[in-house]
Formats: sequence, C-alpha cells, structure tokens
Amino acid sequence: VTTYVPEDIGIAFREEHLTQKPLLALIEQSGVRIRRAQQTMTATLADTVLAGALQVRVGSPLMKVSRTVYDEKGRAVEYLVVHYRSDLYQLQLDLSRVEGEDANFWTAEQ
Repeated sequence: VTTYVPEDIGIAFREEHLTQKPLLALIEQSGVRIRRAQQTMTATLADTVLAGALQVRVGSPLMKVSRTVYDEKGRAVEYLVVHYRSDLYQLQLDLSRVEGEDANFWTAEQ
C-alpha cells in the first residue's frame, strides 16, 4: 500500500499514530469531513520491487487498486495505490436486477 495525503493534513501525523488508527480515521480526526471516493481496479504485472514485496515472480499478475478520497468540498485528501496478489485476492459484489423497458442490467448494492 502506498498512500499520499496533502502536506497540511499529513504533517499532523506521526508514525506511531499510523500504527494505532486507520489513516482515514486520522484524516477525519484532523477535522476533514470525508464525502466520497473514486476507485479503479485494474490488472498489472509485478515489477522487481513488487515481486519482492509480495513474494511472487517478476511478471506475475497482480490486481492494482487506486483510490482517491474527497472531502465535502471536493478536495482530494487521500490517494492510495494497493497491489494484491491475484492468487490471494477476490472481489465479490452483491448485484440487484434492474428491470424495465429501458433498463435491462445489474447494479451493485450500496
């Protein structure tokens, strides 16, 4: 996991804070009101750094998740990139059927 936060937010955290609470909780504790996030999932291949960190061979398939978290004013307050081993990661969604003449598809439960 690699995470970035704006300097004016991150300056308030020390390493011991990050071992005690999730980063999102620390961001909210600093007075930021989280509103939404945008997340992208894609396939990628392990380079030498990721291969070593995840104990896979260089070129092994990985799942890459990128997320940008926004506050109530629309400011990006966290950006993170996570790489998962594809042999250990599973995504499961609960889907609901949307029906109608012009709507013939599935939607994810919220």
